[in-house]
Amino acid sequence: MLFLFVKLPILCQLTLYRMKNDISQSSLFHWIYKPDQFLYLPTDNLVYLQYDNYKDDKGYFYGRNERFDETVEQCINTSLVSLFTSNRLLQQENVKRSHSFYYPNAISRSLINQNVPNNIVVKDSVTIGFIGQIDNSFSSEILESIATQYPQYQIVLVGPVSNAKAQEVIDSHSNIIEKGYVPYEELSELISTFDIGICPYSFDTFNTYRNPLKVYEFFSYGLPVVCTNCDVDENTKGYLSVTSSVDEFIQKISYELTTNTVAKKHFRINFAKNNCWDNRADFVIQKLKAFT
Repeated sequence: MLFLFVKLPILCQLTLYRMKNDISQSSLFHWIYKPDQFLYLPTDNLVYLQYDNYKDDKGYFYGRNERFDETVEQCINTSLVSLFTSNRLLQQENVKRSHSFYYPNAISRSLINQNVPNNIVVKDSVTIGFIGQIDNSFSSEILESIATQYPQYQIVLVGPVSNAKAQEVIDSHSNIIEKGYVPYEELSELISTFDIGICPYSFDTFNTYRNPLKVYEFFSYGLPVVCTNCDVDENTKGYLSVTSSVDEFIQKISYELTTNTVAKKHFRINFAKNNCWDNRADFVIQKLKAFT
């Protein structure tokens, strides 16, 4: 059934695509990002990307399949290049093959702020910002604590809300502003109004392996960042705060605001410049050339 109704139609589509665009079989690479795709997508010229701790992803049912570990091993061993979005993911799989690499998140180069003021602007009010989906991986407890401990600050949340507890917190605090979904091209205008960015994810094993895209987005404007115990890039240590409790998260917001410097701002922006999607594309192309 899987072959007839999933794999065969995909193979037909790929064959037509190659014929239409005059692409040879050897020139086409197949990029998969979920282990179960290995079961029905072509595995020749394969690039495998693992971006989550799939076993702890409650929405990914194949993560609980008895063949899951075997399938992940096949993905890694069959691929020309295997990519892992966090170092913890890379270590978790105990990858020893030379074709496996750390491949962190990245941003569009259009998001990079080109006009960084050579001073720290002191404002009458502080805006704490978050960008992303406010789902079950988002900590309503942290949000509640921020709103309560910093009633004088404005908290701006950008992204759709599907977390019911978080919605209750939003509705019960006047200093929280819910923006909802905002198109990517309009993010720059919003980020420029933030004084600090937050990544208030729940303290659990799923988020421990997360390499937060938000850090790169906030860094594009030189913003200080506070996040939970995610797997942030080692090169960002000292330029953001990684926390292991709600109380520490609250404390580090004040710390990051008071210890921010122009030098830190410039480092963050330069880091973001070196972590755009064109950088990632160049990296993969170089590796594929080396392994083909």
